[in-house]
Amino acid sequence: MWWKKVNSVSGRILHARIYLDQLRRIIEILNDNCERVEISDKNYKYSDIDDLIDNNKDIPNVSYIDIHGYGPFIHIDVDREETKIYASDNSVKSTGIFTQLEKILRENIRKSLYIRNGYVLLVYFIAMKIFQGIGDLYIDKTSYAKLSTVFLQ
Repeated sequence: MWWKKVNSVSGRILHARIYLDQLRRIIEILNDNCERVEISDKNYKYSDIDDLIDNNKDIPNVSYIDIHGYGPFIHIDVDREETKIYASDNSVKSTGIFTQLEKILRENIRKSLYIRNGYVLLVYFIAMKIFQGIGDLYIDKTSYAKLSTVFLQ
């Protein structure tokens, strides 16, 4: 007896900003390719994108949206920090849907938020300590610039 090995496809996009037209395109792709689509936020499930908009008058500030497509299974989890996308198998159809959705989600990545990366902050603080230790640039009576090096006092 044998079984076909099924591999999933997944991706994670940090700091993606999703606009309403992009959300509509995502739902349209899922409606065209999946048997059933569910949209939800932290409190409610919605039958379509218009219900989500009607319930959330302040749509730019929606912090969490969860979208499921069934047949094939596609899951998109959108929050303020990251967006996760998952396809349950690596068939041609699922991979095609995944690629289209990932392309839409990568259109508006907030680049200014990369400072939250721990390595960037570590390098920043180390550089600040080094520059604090070098000392001050001053000009003496003969108008020559001298660098006084004061590491530890």
